[in-house]
Amino acid sequence: MYDYGQMIAELNLIGLLPQTQARLQVHLAPSAANLPSSPYWLSNAKEVLVTIPWSSDLRGITRQLTAVLASLRRAGVDTTLGAEPFTISWVLPETLFSRSYEVIATTKSAPDYLAFRNAWYVRFAQVWQKAQPQLQAHFGVSRGFELHLLGEAPQTQGIIGVQWQAVPLLANTDTGSQTQSLLWLRGALWGLLCNQLPAQLATWGPKVILDPETVSSLKRLQPGVKRQVPTLDDGVHLPGYPQLSLDSQLLLGAALATGHKIAVLDERSEVLQIEDHLVAGGATLNSAAAANAAASKLAQKALLATHGLPVAPAAMYLNLNAALHDFHTSYAHKAIAVKPICGQSGLGVAVFRLPPTEAAFAQAFAQAAAYGPVLVESYVPGASYRFFVQDGAVKAVMEMTPANVVGDGRRSVAALVSHKNARRPIGWQPVVLDDTAEAALASQGVTTETIPPRGHQVFLQTVSNARFGADGYDVTADIAAGYTDLAVQAAAALGLRIAGIDMVIPNLYQAYQADQNGMAVILSITPTPALWPHAVPQMGVKRQLASDLITSLLQA
Repeated sequence: MYDYGQMIAELNLIGLLPQTQARLQVHLAPSAANLPSSPYWLSNAKEVLVTIPWSSDLRGITRQLTAVLASLRRAGVDTTLGAEPFTISWVLPETLFSRSYEVIATTKSAPDYLAFRNAWYVRFAQVWQKAQPQLQAHFGVSRGFELHLLGEAPQTQGIIGVQWQAVPLLANTDTGSQTQSLLWLRGALWGLLCNQLPAQLATWGPKVILDPETVSSLKRLQPGVKRQVPTLDDGVHLPGYPQLSLDSQLLLGAALATGHKIAVLDERSEVLQIEDHLVAGGATLNSAAAANAAASKLAQKALLATHGLPVAPAAMYLNLNAALHDFHTSYAHKAIAVKPICGQSGLGVAVFRLPPTEAAFAQAFAQAAAYGPVLVESYVPGASYRFFVQDGAVKAVMEMTPANVVGDGRRSVAALVSHKNARRPIGWQPVVLDDTAEAALASQGVTTETIPPRGHQVFLQTVSNARFGADGYDVTADIAAGYTDLAVQAAAALGLRIAGIDMVIPNLYQAYQADQNGMAVILSITPTPALWPHAVPQMGVKRQLASDLITSLLQA
């Protein structure tokens, strides 16, 4: 038998610790809920067995467990944990065995590689009788952490890992576990390999080159009885992934609910994986060529006009001097919109319902030019609508109103904004009193201290975009059919399977007639429309679009 702890120290193999693979299983009571098949759960008469697949990312395991349990609760499964709900399996990095075997392979008494590899796990099992009581004491229980070696044929295929069964609650959380607990247990696993019992971990960790997070967790984790602490679930956000946008949470939640495998490959860039399909920057069914064409408002207008669809007249400018020339001959007397050709989410957009001054025009141009070439477009009066089109059908329509407050005859604009923000629905951005809001108020002859008459609507933005505090109301059932046909035609004109069509319509109830000017104008199209506004409208029916989108995505 070799001194494995000495091998780890001399070869500096402790750096392989983060590569240790873990699998977490949770045993729940049986459920009568009609669950879809899933890689994360198996339901039978005895239990609902939740399995979070092998991974070295312990934080990812914790987040997936949180999301899976939330998905099961939403499906009607009782996720209350028993006294010993967990089974945790570990697989040591193969590099640990291969690097250490190189040292003894040429010695006369060296075993074959398989026997050497097995010996690591056998050694672990031999010291387990001393370690098990200490782990039990650390988590405040009198039993649990039953050890089993993994591998159906150890002599021919080798031991593949160790498994702890009947593991108690590990933390005071909704899932009964947390990343910190798993980090500590992984440290205990390696500590035993290095001849350190769990009770010695607090002093052993800082002396060995462990990753800082593991060292920190060793110091923080305290003994004591753990319990399951329920958390609130608003039914919209996906517990476990608060760092992701609401759209990403809706996609992952819908994927879990329909039995699909998920992964978050990059949190910061929100690169998701659903089964074998990558989702980055929003779920899309569109070709790269169609998405690139849709990214340009100039290309959009050209394609839409070619198909005889209504668009607002516009001109492109590369510099302010050329734009000012046309300003003096035309725009100084017109209501206009100034926007970047390749922009999104309302960034860099300025809308002038009244003819702008030269200074205001120049400022708006500079704001848009920060994103590239600038489009100056005729202002189109009417209400703004977002059509969510997928595979030749309109799935949802939302009326968008710029950030506003409605007077009650008693409170100032500032007080009304504060009151509205305190009651803002899930996902919707607050109304902000910034320079743009001050300018919008000034154009209406009011300030933040003005007390608007009861029922009088005061606007704080000119752009109907949720990013800037706009309101959204579902009108899918109210919109006249001709407008939905127009939205479908617009998506088809750009070759888009999924699209958000922004349209201005004076009267959504009036039947659309293509030969009558001004009944509808298509302002812009996005190839990656947001899902969340339709899921949480401020008024109207909630539209859950993520499930259909995932179905189409997986069939693509």
